[in-house]
Amino acid sequence: MMTSASFELEIVASSRPRLVQSLRELWVYRGTILAFAERDIRVKYKQAVLGVAWALLQPLAFLGILHGLLRARGEDRR
Repeated sequence: MMTSASFELEIVASSRPRLVQSLRELWVYRGTILAFAERDIRVKYKQAVLGVAWALLQPLAFLGILHGLLRARGEDRR
């Protein structure tokens, strides 16, 4: 047996939503937001050989290369 949940809709007449209200809505819908983000990452890297791990490895590799280049340049200035 399924029961329907009742939701209250609040319409605010201000031109901009209040920060606290926006943050509260983000917190309430955090599960949905995280599910969409996870789905987007999975779809984006589905065909990649490394899969979702590539989303983490690519920025870390870039950081390592950039660190190495800047460190080598810093040693040349001494």
